[in-house]
Amino acid sequence: MLNADPLKIVYLLVMDDITFESMSPFQGFGASWPDLHWAMHLIVQLPGDVAERSHSLEAIAPQRVAGLRPFLWQPINVSALEQVPPQFFPPCTVAFSGNSAVGDRIEEYIGLNNHTILHFPYEKAVNFTVEEMTSELSHFCFRRLQEANESLNPDQQQLVADLKENWSRPEVEFESLKIRGHNVSLPNYMALQRVGFRLEVGEPFVGNNEQEYTDLIMETAGAVRHIRQNAQVAVKDMPKQPTPNLILFEPALFRQSYKNNRPTSGIHAEINKALKFFQKQKGLHNSVSKERFDRMMSSSGAFVSEIRSGELATQTLGVGLYAAASTSPVMRLSPAVNHVHNKLSFFARSVRSENAQARRKACRLFQDIQQSLAAGIGPDRLRAISLTSGPIKIIADAPLEWVPLDGVPLSLIKNCSRIPVTPGNVMMSQLIPSQPMTLYPDAIDKILVVSSFTEDDPLRYMLRNALESTKHLWGGKLCIEQVFVSSAQEFEDALNGFDGSILIYDGHGAANDLTPVGTVLLEKQKFDVWDLRGRVRCPPIVILSACDTQAVDASSHATVANGFLALGATSVLGTFLPVGGFSSAVFVARLMHRLAEYIPAMVKAVEHPLSWLEVIAGMLRMTVATEIINELCDVHGAIQTRQRTNIDISSRRTDWFERLVESLASETGEDLARVRKKALAAIARSDAVRYTHLGNPERICFFS
Repeated sequence: MLNADPLKIVYLLVMDDITFESMSPFQGFGASWPDLHWAMHLIVQLPGDVAERSHSLEAIAPQRVAGLRPFLWQPINVSALEQVPPQFFPPCTVAFSGNSAVGDRIEEYIGLNNHTILHFPYEKAVNFTVEEMTSELSHFCFRRLQEANESLNPDQQQLVADLKENWSRPEVEFESLKIRGHNVSLPNYMALQRVGFRLEVGEPFVGNNEQEYTDLIMETAGAVRHIRQNAQVAVKDMPKQPTPNLILFEPALFRQSYKNNRPTSGIHAEINKALKFFQKQKGLHNSVSKERFDRMMSSSGAFVSEIRSGELATQTLGVGLYAAASTSPVMRLSPAVNHVHNKLSFFARSVRSENAQARRKACRLFQDIQQSLAAGIGPDRLRAISLTSGPIKIIADAPLEWVPLDGVPLSLIKNCSRIPVTPGNVMMSQLIPSQPMTLYPDAIDKILVVSSFTEDDPLRYMLRNALESTKHLWGGKLCIEQVFVSSAQEFEDALNGFDGSILIYDGHGAANDLTPVGTVLLEKQKFDVWDLRGRVRCPPIVILSACDTQAVDASSHATVANGFLALGATSVLGTFLPVGGFSSAVFVARLMHRLAEYIPAMVKAVEHPLSWLEVIAGMLRMTVATEIINELCDVHGAIQTRQRTNIDISSRRTDWFERLVESLASETGEDLARVRKKALAAIARSDAVRYTHLGNPERICFFS
């Protein structure tokens, strides 16, 4: 079944069949998304399960914050719907359609399958109030649950028997919040609506300057943060799943859309002018004169603007639904963060260069990128980010993990994971709610390592040797199978023959800074993992021990890490840049020790679940701490500092870096400021900051 809980209500957004040619050109969304924007607005106001309206707002909000009461929505092509047997869907399944052709096919499906799905076509829904729609939904759900009574367990049968059929929506007015409609504020309004706040539609917001947009973002995010913090007090003693305390969101264009193309016709020139408006935009406030904007919109530029506006609306609504599921505040950033691409290219070329002088520039270039990101975000947002306890969800293409908090990259202080915004359909697939994976520590004891190197490659046995040398730390607790492959078929067979939860790819990655597709090397053959779609069972956890699998200077969205997300992975640990063969082997070996010892110990020591996001974030911090100590002392020195720093990191101290600097200053006798400068330079050179955690790793949690 789509969801094992028969009391959940599943909302299907039914779309036209998608072809590659129908994808939107600037970010890659299916053509049917705009037809269903009305339904995405509506879903946040409808119940997520049949028991929800029997509880008070005070009871529901803490459960959402704790990740215990998600609401389920799912896009599906109409042809796919027609192939699904009705018993696959939960009893309470609702379908929305945005055009009559799709609606007619849904009605035909429903007629053939005993009316097991409730259908709201746009032309019907537009004439309903939310209360009228909820009433019809209530009658449908109670009928379907009576029909499915034998499939319910005794507790579920009793719960249904005790439920009220009156699903009137309890609403509270958020008196201190003036509603000002704009994409930058919409996700936060949706999160407040989901909790039950009545928000009257106000005038569209048009700011006079950049600060007014920032103020609106901070005000609405602050309102959601206030509700979330109050709810977190109520869930203190409740078992819970980690949900984002903050979402950092900034749309982007396909990387190639930022390039200047020479127009081949008059119409092409007009389209180019309109596209440049989006390419060059660095703020949320439109600084283009009204006369120039009207002139642009009176030509073919209006076509570009309409498409881009649809893309922005689609992703804003998707992020709003994502935020509403857990009452998480959304901080819309600024297009300026997407304009670090040239600096990213310089930095990547410096890191990849075999020229020693070029590589020495890497530290300065990295810190220059940090400064540009900070300037693009602005001091108000930076202050709010620094005051947020993790986890933080990044929904953007820019490497926001590097945003400096007093010089230290964000991901080394806060637990961060990212959802890329290109391609749009992959982004939307990651925003869809899913049931959290709750595992016992021994559920990840089976690990598949797929290695691919030529026989004469010095890295061929690097990871195998690292694992062998540390086997005394994980042996008897983990079952690690290493398979060497040399072809796409062998890679496919290895994945399909594995039934565990963790895949490690050990090999070479080929950057796509100059080519359209990122690949891995199967011995000497370049292989595109996107070709495996529909052919393999992808484990939920993927670790890419290879270079450039999510390259910061990629020429397109078609990266290796994005490919594994498209294959169905929940968590992908990718790489922004090249990583050293020896250091990446050591990283994986240390991670295996962490799986064997740290996870079982932590789930016994703490009262709440341990997320996979936290496991990886802590491992990366320990890695960078080791590299700092090795560089400032020596490989065998500062034993007590190493031990104390590992304890600080394992204890979730956010000041671990400052305490490390203080210890090293004492150890070396150098000035504190000088030691700190050296430590930040070591971070810039570290492999640890070259990793990025994609997908939704916080949804994978370990219990004792």
